[in-house]
Amino acid sequence: MLNAEHVGKVLLYMYDTVKVEKIGNTSNGKEWYFINSSYPEEANGYYDLWEQEKMDQILSKQEYYKEIQERSRLKEIAEAEEQARQEKIKAEKENLYGFTDNMTAMQKGKILKCLMKELGFEGKWITRKEFCIILLKRNYYTDTKEYSNMYNKKAKNDYTLSRGLYHPTDRTFYEVTKTEQDFFNYLKDNKIFEAEQIA
Repeated sequence: MLNAEHVGKVLLYMYDTVKVEKIGNTSNGKEWYFINSSYPEEANGYYDLWEQEKMDQILSKQEYYKEIQERSRLKEIAEAEEQARQEKIKAEKENLYGFTDNMTAMQKGKILKCLMKELGFEGKWITRKEFCIILLKRNYYTDTKEYSNMYNKKAKNDYTLSRGLYHPTDRTFYEVTKTEQDFFNYLKDNKIFEAEQIA
């Protein structure tokens, strides 16, 4: 049973703490506990009154309540860590190495949207950003290729020029957008990645 020496905090499930402000007695000698459920704010004269039976019930479950609160705390920590990890992955994925530093927010958004699009390459899906980096490391360079418009009656010119990334040794050519080509040239000109030496 609580007495004047035990007046203090009482943990409650789903609450931080409540505080036993004082212990009183009714006219028939029954004990009441004056509970400040607004703790740590002042009660300002408004208390919940608990009988000894309810107090005993609460106190008997203190370890259980502490365990519940500890699990909740650890869950919040784990969720915060996972969110931070996901944000780090997203930031690394969307890192364009300064390519958009001098652009407006709208321009950055358009470029990011283009370079984050995925394409199938060598049996897996990668972003256009990753595609540019892979070809840069394989010693590709930007080039254009002419396509005949012989069978295109709507074409205004005899040939269409297509932007692409070209490898002089195996003569492979991948068509790319202007954004990809500009990003590729930026990486190459600023030596962001070194070309891999392929035997």
